[in-house]
Amino acid sequence: MSKFKQALVLSLAVASTISFTTVGKAETPTLQDSQISTTTSSSLVAPMDDLGFSYSFSDLGKGSKPLLTNGKIIIEKKADVYITLVQWADEKVGAGNESFFADMYYELIDVATDNSVGSTRVIGKHDSENTTRGWSNIPKGTYKIKITNLGGGYADGNGFVRAYPKQ
Repeated sequence: MSKFKQALVLSLAVASTISFTTVGKAETPTLQDSQISTTTSSSLVAPMDDLGFSYSFSDLGKGSKPLLTNGKIIIEKKADVYITLVQWADEKVGAGNESFFADMYYELIDVATDNSVGSTRVIGKHDSENTTRGWSNIPKGTYKIKITNLGGGYADGNGFVRAYPKQ
């Protein structure tokens, strides 16, 4: 068999094992657990351990209620906390031909007081490379992340949060 025919047979064999799924827009924003295949809950998170967790969200619209993660970090002594993320916005253009871009606000929330102890704003599309932001010298406590969409369209994203105790 010629090399061309061998390559063609191999390509067809590989192509026959690949399937594609189209997923439509969700009616409400969802925060997904990376270990659960359904998106029926609006605040699921995959815990890594007490010092970190992962999260994902989809179709979070401007003006939507901010999402508060179920995942949390528990800090026993001062720590630096980092969030590493990707985010993007719906590629559609608005009625007035304005384009939408991801403009997200991430807050580190103290669970005991429900107060923000740090925040960061991430503007733009970060989907082929992640971005990392952090907060230093966070005191002992339990913390979650609140995610707010400040952009004009629907946003999607995912990432992980990790605490690094001070030595």
